Amino acid sequence: MSLRRVLALWRVHLFLDLIFVLRSPERAIVYIVSDGIIASSAVAGVVLLATRFESIGEWPASRILFLGAFGVLVDGVVASFFQFNVAFLSRRIGRGQLDHSLLQPQPLRQCLLTEGFAPLSGSGSVLTGIIGLSIAASGLGIVITPLWMTLLCVHVVAATAIAVSFSTIWATLAFWSPRGAEEVSSAAFDVVTGLKGFPLDRVGGALTVALLTVAPAGFVGWLPARVLTASEPSVEALVATPLAAVAFAGIAILCLRLGLRHYLRTGSWRYTDFGHRR
Repeated sequence: MSLRRVLALWRVHLFLDLIFVLRSPERAIVYIVSDGIIASSAVAGVVLLATRFESIGEWPASRILFLGAFGVLVDGVVASFFQFNVAFLSRRIGRGQLDHSLLQPQPLRQCLLTEGFAPLSGSGSVLTGIIGLSIAASGLGIVITPLWMTLLCVHVVAATAIAVSFSTIWATLAFWSPRGAEEVSSAAFDVVTGLKGFPLDRVGGALTVALLTVAPAGFVGWLPARVLTASEPSVEALVATPLAAVAFAGIAILCLRLGLRHYLRTGSWRYTDFGHRR
């Protein structure tokens, strides 16, 4: 797999996404706007609560808005790069659709990295997140510098990797239980992203550790937002989310390899010898 090949495939999928958008611009606009509204509504409750009481704990309303907007932006990046059930891999495995990728004359990792690329379709949440971050940064008096933008991009990529990796780790259960675990990826992803708009400062030590390991929701919103809105974040806080992304990605790759090893022996259980789906 080469970067040039990945970029070429992204260009192809961008063209396909453009065809989808231009086929009916009116419907595409409605779809993108609706996606942005739905994404913002997921964190609107916490933001409105913080606005009503001026803060939640040590987090003022503008910082809560930053936290929620960061989570929305992560959702948008997932929707832009991992569409078509790439982020919810258990659906592909459980439905026997992984064979469609395995039969292609390219590595599976390249398929998964490029098949879900749909930046125009997923732009609703991305634009909503960027607008929210801009408003929150202005309210917090954050000076936008190249260094700060680099930190933002690094943490968005790291948070996205953690969310997708966590979903993929659970998705590998579908190799052993295709029917029972077909929707486990979406459930795991909802667990991580469902708490993205909440500050976790006062939830207690044990629960904080759980929300950074067992269900790493803290890495999708809370910890990156703390780093990006702090005046002088510590080195440990700066590298925590990127290092966690590497760890979760490594675990996901290991689980996927174990699952594929089993899958190569058994194949898909969802099809009979005659090719009919059970």
